Amino acid sequence: MGKNKSPSTRRRYSVISKGFEAQESKIASLSNRIASLEEEVGRLSRGKKRKAVPNPNKRFMTLAEAPVTGDTISEAKEATKEADAVEDVIEVGGMEEVESSNSEGEELGVVGTAWYLVFSSSATVYGSLADSGGRLVEESCTHTTTEWYDASGQARTTLSGCTGLTNPYGRTKWICEAILADLAAADPEWTVIALRYFNPIGCDDSGRLGEDPRVSPTNLMPVLLKVMLGEMDQLQIFGTDWDTRDGTSIRDFIHVSDLARGHLAALTVKNGQGFKTFNIGTGTGQTVYEVVDAIKAASGRDIPMIKVGRREGDVGVCVADPRRAMSELGWKPQKTLLDSCRDLCRYLQANGTNISG
Repeated sequence: MGKNKSPSTRRRYSVISKGFEAQESKIASLSNRIASLEEEVGRLSRGKKRKAVPNPNKRFMTLAEAPVTGDTISEAKEATKEADAVEDVIEVGGMEEVESSNSEGEELGVVGTAWYLVFSSSATVYGSLADSGGRLVEESCTHTTTEWYDASGQARTTLSGCTGLTNPYGRTKWICEAILADLAAADPEWTVIALRYFNPIGCDDSGRLGEDPRVSPTNLMPVLLKVMLGEMDQLQIFGTDWDTRDGTSIRDFIHVSDLARGHLAALTVKNGQGFKTFNIGTGTGQTVYEVVDAIKAASGRDIPMIKVGRREGDVGVCVADPRRAMSELGWKPQKTLLDSCRDLCRYLQANGTNISG
């Protein structure tokens, strides 16, 4: 009787057997994981860094995604070459909160994973040069002494550095550029593109991607949004005595979709010059009042305003000369100011915000 088990008994033994096999497999997997962790702990205790696990399907990554590689930069480079890992890294700006922007120390090992980097810089590196009366060219703010010709054909020389910085943000961006320029000069394997953003506005025209309206606004368009929705009483106009066509400051507003296309263009064209800067702007400036008129036309809402004094560190005019990006990256802006305002309204409506008066 013991030898002739019933079908139900045999099934029970089979299930138990499979259960043991599954547990044994899990135990083996955990044992391997523990051994791997012990090896990792040993490496870290000896002051080593984590090994990279390259993904051959990725051509580029953001800086936040980049893994730590190797014990030294040279070791990391060799390991990355063998693994055919990520080629490019894009730095797309930090978090708005300082605490969130501080990277973990071990993430600095990213320098061993790629030799082509796109850095999010800013037009603020031009500082008081913005008030020079013309469109800003990259050669007017450089990290090596540069000889060039202006639009009239006059020969000019720009010394390394920028003495007209007007605020800490611009100084920080300029310092980052300087570090990257030094890196590219010291190691010819590196290619670094610094995209100098002017004033990004708008949302994706699908209505599905846009700036979180719950975030505390700092730039003109988010503030306009808060006023338009009645969450702020009025728009403060910082200075109406600038030397401009209506007395308000002028900025070069670039649609975020055009900005994104600028990054893609920077990734596909290797400049071969180590470090190079590109203005990402439209080449056309609008006053604050003109921006207000555009958002009113797109939304049908009124925008209450109040005139206040200038802010410390502000400049009257800041407009890009985008010809370098157009000629060398094959990029050009496609969206207008009114497009940006309409896309913003579309995003709000798609996400349940009623903008009708």
